[in-house]
Amino acid sequence: MEKVKFEVFNTKTGKFEDGVLDEEEAMKAIECFRNDYEAYEAEKNIVETLIDMQINNSIHPKLGNLD
Repeated sequence: MEKVKFEVFNTKTGKFEDGVLDEEEAMKAIECFRNDYEAYEAEKNIVETLIDMQINNSIHPKLGNLD
């Protein structure tokens, strides 16, 4: 099985350190990153919409009129 070399920042030492994963472990890490990124993007979009609504004192078009 092929090995993947990567660097990780060690917050305790303040230095980058080499790490090695096999291909399966690397694919799992990439999938986890993608899932986290998708959740981050969704949260960011919600926050941006809420900020826009506050700044513009408006109702989001999908919510309709609340009167």
